[in-house]
Amino acid sequence: VAVFGCPDEEKGEIPAAAVVPRPGSTITHEDIVLFARNHLAGYKIPRKTIIMDSLPRVSGWKLLRRELRDQFCIR
Repeated sequence: VAVFGCPDEEKGEIPAAAVVPRPGSTITHEDIVLFARNHLAGYKIPRKTIIMDSLPRVSGWKLLRRELRDQFCIR
């Protein structure tokens, strides 16, 4: 899971999450929101989600959150 901010005209920025499910499992935006509602404060719940096969990384370990924002967030 990678969590990052997407620009929003009204709030300035909203939380978004990129999720890589375990092999053989499926997950939906609703599943992620339900989990977040039970474990996080309201302002931290992702408003946008994307399900990916893998997260963009440098040298296999450091997440490229900026790349996620550029690909996923509509400006």
